[in-house]
Amino acid sequence: MEKDLIIDVSPAEITIALLEDHRLIELNKEQNNGSSYQVGDVYLGRVKKVMPALNAAFVDIGDNKDAFIHYLDLGLNFKAFDYFAKQVNPNRDLKSLYSSVRIGPILEKEGKIEDVLTPGQSVIVQIVKEPISTKGSRLTAEISIAGRNIVLLPFAQKVSISQKIYSKEEKRRLERLVQSILPKNYGAIIRTAAEGKKAAILDAELHAGTVFPSAPQRPIASHPRFCNDATNCLLIKPAYTIVTSLSMDPSVILLPSTILTSMSNFFASSVATAPPP
Repeated sequence: MEKDLIIDVSPAEITIALLEDHRLIELNKEQNNGSSYQVGDVYLGRVKKVMPALNAAFVDIGDNKDAFIHYLDLGLNFKAFDYFAKQVNPNRDLKSLYSSVRIGPILEKEGKIEDVLTPGQSVIVQIVKEPISTKGSRLTAEISIAGRNIVLLPFAQKVSISQKIYSKEEKRRLERLVQSILPKNYGAIIRTAAEGKKAAILDAELHAGTVFPSAPQRPIASHPRFCNDATNCLLIKPAYTIVTSLSMDPSVILLPSTILTSMSNFFASSVATAPPP
């Protein structure tokens, strides 16, 4: 008997379906109860307070509780993100701006956060741990956009390959292929699911996540409650469908749903306004 578990995640609800031999056996739906701040969300936030003793800072992303980011979570390429965030405006050609950003020098590993962040500074961050009780979200500035076969890494220069791909020849093929089609200022992690995939499939997935419109269709939306100057803005709201086979070797398929999955589109124009907390 073949069993499949299908999980559809959207901002509004989570739907779980159990199939046996392609027939629906059980269906469950769970509302997200208006939770606006979830793992994977990317925000353009504002530094609220710098804490030198903790080597960390609190960031306002629009939630009632300020989010937390440690210096070590800023990432090696934070300076490129910082420059891009400062230069973004509705009148700029975002495609040219993104491509023109110089990556490097990398952030010092043992640096001090007060040398990098200041109160009021705009910063691009991603939630890695959701808010709980009296604590706000935990953040990182190392942004990653996961696809079915490739994880895109904005402002990175490295292509890594899953260790679960054992064939050296296949690793070399995938590395050469991805490097040849990867747009400027993007790095990537090649996932296990990419093994054996043709160039057309990887190329279509990769460029679907990195396309800039020639000109912004609308300015970056601001959080309606907290700002009017492109801070506290929801840039990415993950939603996807997971299909897991229960009857054979586990396989997970991530299918973009109704959300914005293009980092470039978020930065350029297709930005969803963050809902009030």
